[in-house]
Amino acid sequence: MSISKKPKYITLAQRIKQQIQSGKLQPGDRLPSFTQMRAEFGATPATVERLYALLERDNLIERRHRSGVFVASASTKSTLNGTLGFVALRFNGEKLHPYNHYLLQGVQEVTNEAQVQIMLLDYGTIPASRNKIDGLLIYEHELSKFLPYQEQGIPCVSVLKRMDEIASVTADDFNGGKLITQHLLDLGHQRIACLMGTAKDDSQHDALGAQRLAGYRAALRESAISPLATWQRPVLYNPLENYTERGYSLMSQWLREDWHQLNCTAILTQNDDVAIGVINALQEAGLQVPRDVSVVGFDGADVDAHFTPRLTTIELPLKTIGQLGTQKLLRLIRGESLEQHSVLPVSLRIGQSTAATKVLSGVTHVASIT
Repeated sequence: MSISKKPKYITLAQRIKQQIQSGKLQPGDRLPSFTQMRAEFGATPATVERLYALLERDNLIERRHRSGVFVASASTKSTLNGTLGFVALRFNGEKLHPYNHYLLQGVQEVTNEAQVQIMLLDYGTIPASRNKIDGLLIYEHELSKFLPYQEQGIPCVSVLKRMDEIASVTADDFNGGKLITQHLLDLGHQRIACLMGTAKDDSQHDALGAQRLAGYRAALRESAISPLATWQRPVLYNPLENYTERGYSLMSQWLREDWHQLNCTAILTQNDDVAIGVINALQEAGLQVPRDVSVVGFDGADVDAHFTPRLTTIELPLKTIGQLGTQKLLRLIRGESLEQHSVLPVSLRIGQSTAATKVLSGVTHVASIT
């Protein structure tokens, strides 16, 4: 996977910071003028202003009226706040979801070790907290909204969702979709339904579901299977919704419509909560899992710990993502160079919700073969 090129202002700021830290630039030394920056690096005024903001954030430079920009003396440098802003949508419920618990556990382990605090924020409270935090850890948000903060010199790291301009730590959702679909193929399933992602006209794009769908389609394609459009339905992504109820209602609707005509023997779902809702709907309709339909989830956050059957699912390294995302943010705050995007592998956990396919009612389930 290709790594996006860093913006010029970040590259120049890191270069100047290294010169200061190495002693090449001493306190009181004047930084190159805008004219010199433009001549040597092709820097625009906006680029120079952004790199100044980054260096000012770390108290490495000081601007002197009508004199220029200089390396700050030791006496003018101050310490950091020692607080990270954690901007999250899904921590406002009465009960912390296991998915969020594992992620937050990883964050807290690193912040405790580094002796820094976490300030839980929503997007609207960031401006009032700007002077209290050293950086932003972002979870479950539209990332483009955070670009202005990064441009103002606030380090930003996204967890679980990627955007080229913002550093991130994500799971390999594409290979997860491919791995779980291949498991169903290995069990003999060829007509595999998929309840995942967003509709084409949905304004809220589901990046995670899109990657998982792409993996699903890739696995079928490699097995020379062309999935019918009627095998796939969107979940209509909403991070604040009860996914178990959503899975139940969508599967119930599908059963009332054309599910029985599709002859699908397995279904891949958006996440483990949706999978539980799907199984409840299937069982209510008189179908048994996995005897009649194999059902697989995604995330592996133990929401099915007390549910029967135990789900076959893809386990995301949620705790590790929280740890590495926080470590990456702390390194950005210190001005260290690092890999912009980290993609962590996922694993298959086989439970009791999948089984080998069989002939039902004298009809062999045969997929569309190219």
